[in-house]
Parts: sequence; C-alpha cells; structure tokens
Amino acid sequence: MKKLTKNIFIPPGSSEHFINFSTLGGSEYFGKNIFLAALCNYTPGYQVIYPEAGKHNILICRKGEFDYSYEKFSGKLKAGEILIMPAGGIQAFSSDSKLQSIFFLLNPDSAWGDPLFRHSKARNPELIWQLMEKAASTDREANQESIRRPLGELLFALLKEELYPAEEKTIFQILKNKMQMHPQKKWTVEKMANFCGVSAPYFFALCRKYYGMPPFKLLKKFRLELAEELLLMTKYPIKNIAEMCGYEHPFAFSRSFRQATGFSPAAFRKNRGGKT
Repeated sequence: MKKLTKNIFIPPGSSEHFINFSTLGGSEYFGKNIFLAALCNYTPGYQVIYPEAGKHNILICRKGEFDYSYEKFSGKLKAGEILIMPAGGIQAFSSDSKLQSIFFLLNPDSAWGDPLFRHSKARNPELIWQLMEKAASTDREANQESIRRPLGELLFALLKEELYPAEEKTIFQILKNKMQMHPQKKWTVEKMANFCGVSAPYFFALCRKYYGMPPFKLLKKFRLELAEELLLMTKYPIKNIAEMCGYEHPFAFSRSFRQATGFSPAAFRKNRGGKT
C-alpha cells in the first residue's frame, strides 16, 4: 500500500491570518498547548492531509462546509459545527465551496489532556470568531496590552469549553431517563446520539470514556437497571416487564438478566435482589 504523504493545498485567493497567542497570555493559560491558530477564508479547492498527525486539530466552521475523514470516520463539517481530530491518526479534509473557518493545532502534551474525536454543534462559534478577529486586530496595533489579556482569558475559556463541554457527564442521565420512559423504542446509535445532540462517533467515544463500553452495551445496562426496579417495586408479570424493557421475548430477557445479575428475574424478585 502506498504510504500517504503530507499534503496541503491552499488555492489562490485564500487567506490565513495567524494569531500570536504569546501576546494574549498564551504562555500563562496554555503553556505550549497552542501550536498554531488562524482565522481562515478559503476559496474552492482547499485540501489538507496529515497522514500521521502530530497535533490535535480543532476546526470550527463559520461558512461553507468541509468534507473530512479521520481514521474510520468521515462526514461533512457544516457552518456552526466543530470538528476535533486527535493527534496520531490520519487527518484529511477538503472543500469545494467558499469557507470561513478557525483552526487550532494543539500539542498532544496539553495540560488539558487529550480530547476525544468529536463532530457536533459548536457552543459559541460566532463569539469565538469575533474574539479571534479582535485578537488579529490587536496584533497589528501598538499599545493594546490592556485589552489583550482579558481578551485572551475569555477566548481560552471558550475554547476549553468547546473541547470539554461540562454537560458531557450529564447527557447519559438524560438519555437514561428517556430510555426508561421509552425502553421499547428501537434505539440505534444514531438515535441515541441525535437525542444527546452529538454525532454518532462522538457519542461512541463518550460511552467508552465514561462507561467503558460501546453504546449497545450501555443500552442493555440501562434496560436491565429498569428491569431490576420493576421487579422490586411492582407486581407486573415477568413477561410484561420483559416487553416494557425492550425485549421481544421473555426468554431473551431472562438470559440477559441472569448473565448480568446471577439471578433469574423470578429469583431476583423473590430474594429482593439477593438481599434476603
């Protein structure tokens, strides 16, 4: 197999305005985390391939759309969305449309740790764009130190929020509640991810990060937790509980339940969850 080589093509008429973070308190807030960052305006034909990327690549699209691929994932990054491609994999993206975007290259020894692959809605894309524009203008002007540091503080806080959204840890509780209200629903990875407002690959990565299991094992876990509650708190027949928890056949439910708890559903109910 022919080995990929680094390929960067920026078509005529494009522009990249690089931001000097050292004047924005970058050494204080990021250390050496930000390797490169820029405000970009691209004409059609833009293309980049990093076969063995040494940096985390964060793209925020403002106008137009990218085609991208990263390892086994691929898709389109559209306006208002963020793409995070960790270092170490093959990062490739291109576009046949006019683009406005921001990119950040972060060193992999970041004090924040390594981000997960993610393609989702950005939280504050327009505000980050405006702050980057302001940062670009202060780079060109003398005697702007009084506004550079607070500008940097806000920009860095927003970028950190984009990398590690605080609600990551809570979306599973919301999802669990939704699944327990509608356990019989034909849940797919895409449906679970859409409900949480993230892409399927990012949702898969979050399941691995917080639960150490893929989405369908997590779905099974939530269903069996609901089954335990119903067995202990209600007198519903086991056949009905199986159906309420998304199992088409009581036998399949009983087998899964025994594998998870060591008890049959009937024994679990009789022994009060093994506590008697």
